[in-house]
Amino acid sequence: MHECLRRYWPPEGQILLLIAALADLETARRAWRQWDAGQDLADAAWAEVCLLAAIAHRMRALAPGAAPDPRLVGARRYIWTQTQMTLGTVRPLLAALQAEGLRLMLMKGAARLSTDPTLAQDRALRDIDVLIHPADWERGVGIARREGWVGARQKDTNIDNLRHRHAIGLRSPIPGARGEFDLHRHALAECVNEGQDLDLWDRALPVRFLDVDVLRPAPTDFALVTLGQSLLYGASNTGHWALDVDPLIRAGQIDWDLLLHEARRRRIEPYIAAPLLMLRERIGSPVPLDILRALTQRLSSHSLTEFETRTTGYGARNPAQFEARRIVASARAMRIARDQPCSATPLGQTSPRVVRHARLKPGEEIAIPVPTGATSFARLRLHLSFDVHHARGHAYLKIEGPGLALKMIPVERASKARGGRVRRHVVILCPACLFALRGIDHVRVRTNDRVEIRNMVASWGRPVPFTRLDRLAAAVRRWRGT
Repeated sequence: MHECLRRYWPPEGQILLLIAALADLETARRAWRQWDAGQDLADAAWAEVCLLAAIAHRMRALAPGAAPDPRLVGARRYIWTQTQMTLGTVRPLLAALQAEGLRLMLMKGAARLSTDPTLAQDRALRDIDVLIHPADWERGVGIARREGWVGARQKDTNIDNLRHRHAIGLRSPIPGARGEFDLHRHALAECVNEGQDLDLWDRALPVRFLDVDVLRPAPTDFALVTLGQSLLYGASNTGHWALDVDPLIRAGQIDWDLLLHEARRRRIEPYIAAPLLMLRERIGSPVPLDILRALTQRLSSHSLTEFETRTTGYGARNPAQFEARRIVASARAMRIARDQPCSATPLGQTSPRVVRHARLKPGEEIAIPVPTGATSFARLRLHLSFDVHHARGHAYLKIEGPGLALKMIPVERASKARGGRVRRHVVILCPACLFALRGIDHVRVRTNDRVEIRNMVASWGRPVPFTRLDRLAAAVRRWRGT
């Protein structure tokens, strides 16, 4: 197995508590004694407190003869109270969305609570995650606004921009209300192509939650989404996902062939393999070894780089990570395009006009329209050329689309005082379906605060040479140093 699949597991203290909560009794006792010997309950982090609540009911078996610790009972009550406050806060919006006939599917902790409400004492819910059918997205956002719910972290309210988000966090209009409502357009942040989640909707099961009729994922789909988000980077990596997935594995409710098929279809094999490997090696879950081998036998270097990017930060931060994310995102789009073929427009591909920009100052950006009407697998080439007017340490350009990293171009130090300036030419290759399935109509070229470029020319298909007048104007600018 690739070592990076083990590198981003939750901290050891959380793993010991998960073993105490889920493993066989003898193994659980050893794990509890090891955790208790090296950790004072009063110093436990919040993630560990949540896991302690999940093993409180097992303490008599884990530590026979020991006096019950009232702090564990208190943690259990606190988590139940917090969860009830969250559920009370989000129910009005959930009911309003359902009353308008929108198709809603619970995810993560809310989906598990819908099958067993008694888990509210073990499962802390700070928010609920609800997947809305893509066809109902705009209506859902409109209803949330009508009910007074606003974005918790973003100020952008333009529906065209929100369409490119995989989810938005909504906050109650009631001052001091506890709990948030995360409205998802797509189940996973990496898989945001149109039609990506249609199979999840076809397999979804009806359930009544908070006296509202909604849907929940089938067990295998629930495991897929939960595992796919399990190692999402955050302030503190938590292992609560194991409490949701391990019982399904032990109960034999996972269709392993379907899980493998969906992981390959979405190109998220490392996201599924890493948590499953932890469940098998550390928790003792009966995860089939052949499934792990199948998930890891054909992992590309780009796929592993993207996985490490997601588990160690919020986005691509260097050229290799940009390259990996573009390549893997293109592979996902092409797979969906094969499964759901769509014909090009009768007029065929239309390339936008050449974009010329005289000056891009530090920290500025410019939008470049993308071609339209191309077939899904048409190879689009963006040719970008520019003069480096001034650059100092750690200078770079980024080429991005909404929610899409295309390329990061590092720029060496350059100025007239350092012996001249250079002209750069860059080519970015990607399939047309990468833009079409995301509804992207433009990409952005953006400089950071350490570089200024001049005479930028952007064209699709083939490079546009400098005219004589362009070369003369560039030479004059370089000579004058303006």
